[in-house]
Amino acid sequence: LLPNDVETQIDTGTLLLGARKPQEALQRAEAALKVDPDNVEALILRGSALSGLTSYDEALKAIEGAIQLDPERGRSIAGQLEAGPTCINACGMC
Repeated sequence: LLPNDVETQIDTGTLLLGARKPQEALQRAEAALKVDPDNVEALILRGSALSGLTSYDEALKAIEGAIQLDPERGRSIAGQLEAGPTCINACGMC
């Protein structure tokens, strides 16, 4: 499914995460990051998918990477983290 199209990979991964398929969502995030390693949305997707797989340390690293790349967006992410882990995963998997 268009492996080099970052937007398609992120959109598909987000849908998979919403369908409670974090492993498949993680694969989409990884595919997007292969093409664009500094893509903030892909890092957030990766973090959310890893959180859904209970790999919290790795999830945190992905979210921290997104914050470093986009501090403005990072403040929003940090606020969600303070509110609790369910805010990271819009899919409600936590």
